[in-house]
Amino acid sequence: MQLLIKRGQRRAMGGKHVFDLWVQYELTLEEQGLIHKYGLENFVLTLGNVKRDIVKSVLYAWVLSLLVLLFASSFTTQAWELSLLVLVGGSVGIYNQIRETIKVKDIIHGRSFACGSVVALIEREDNFTKMATLFHRFLNATQTWGGKEVIKIESDYETPFRVIEPHHAAE
Repeated sequence: MQLLIKRGQRRAMGGKHVFDLWVQYELTLEEQGLIHKYGLENFVLTLGNVKRDIVKSVLYAWVLSLLVLLFASSFTTQAWELSLLVLVGGSVGIYNQIRETIKVKDIIHGRSFACGSVVALIEREDNFTKMATLFHRFLNATQTWGGKEVIKIESDYETPFRVIEPHHAAE
């Protein structure tokens, strides 16, 4: 597995700089087979703030649907239906664009993220590198799924051997 990263920069409304980060896992055929075999596409790699993302997406879609209602009411009698459609469809679409929950399929197909600062860009890039390492370990573990794996744990620290005897024992 390889982690592909693309960095970019753009100006948002108000002249503010936004840094873009695009990430994708490039998988071997064996890794793709494991993901398909165990249905890992919809597994969550990291959770975001789902409640906040849903509230934001509904609020943005609500504003958009009000604008559609105001504009369409002068042209059609079905403005309410159109407005409701924009509210529901817009909420789903906006949520998928702003959500911070990351699923395996997002990274397999490639996903873009906006960062407000250089530090946030680097931190997010580091997080994706760590996430890729852990996911790769997880994929390797699926090769022995249902079986037994023995992992030998050894300490790097050598314990000093000490004999503790009562004071009168040496006599």
